[in-house]
Amino acid sequence: MQHGGAQRVAQRAHLLRRRQREPVGQLVARRGVVSHGVLRLLSQNVPKNWFVLLYPPTPEEPTMADVVLFHHVQGLTTGVVALADRLRAAGHTVHTPDLFEGHTFPTIEEGMAHARGIGFGAIAECGVAAADALDSPGVVYAGLSMGVMPAQQLAQTRPGARGALLLHGCLPVAEFGQSWPAGVPVQVHGMDADPFFAEEDGDLAAARALVDAAPGDAELFLYPGDAHLFSDSSLPEFDAAATDQLVERALALLAGV
Repeated sequence: MQHGGAQRVAQRAHLLRRRQREPVGQLVARRGVVSHGVLRLLSQNVPKNWFVLLYPPTPEEPTMADVVLFHHVQGLTTGVVALADRLRAAGHTVHTPDLFEGHTFPTIEEGMAHARGIGFGAIAECGVAAADALDSPGVVYAGLSMGVMPAQQLAQTRPGARGALLLHGCLPVAEFGQSWPAGVPVQVHGMDADPFFAEEDGDLAAARALVDAAPGDAELFLYPGDAHLFSDSSLPEFDAAATDQLVERALALLAGV
């Protein structure tokens, strides 16, 4: 702003001590002169040869989530990493601990044999240890099938948990406590004819019971089909359309935590 213009602004500083009124802008400038920047003047006190530049409020930066994504029984495949990358592309931090120490398996049966050799309890403990290693005040816990075990355990028992994404699996809430914790949003995703997910008294029944009893934001999403690990793009059962929906819904949860 020109020197004379700056003096004129200073002379009118007493306006700021007037009775409080709603300001109409944040930047004031002389016509044809570069804007000054920080004064807040009231509309009824702005001279005719001044104008007010109105700027909309600066939108708040969206909150980015810290996510731990536990892989399924076939290991930390490239498809699991690709799913994590889709969440990362939206700005979220996603950790993908490898509970199988680099081993991957071409079939569920081979992966199950490996998991039984380790012990499912030991796998869950490895998942909890991986979460313990993170320096974060609040985490969204996510898991695919077998990875639901540590994800759900942590979401139900870890103070400060911000949410849960249970993909292709769900355990009864009673496995880890009396009820789902208040203030922890959860989504469960699975296919309606998946023999691993929809079997009688299995994961689907547990998911419905969780959603019915959870105090707050709990959702069950069913997709048509019989594929189990449909969100893993490295596997033959990958379903791109269903995965697109899953990712969109997961991102909606992450945006709200």
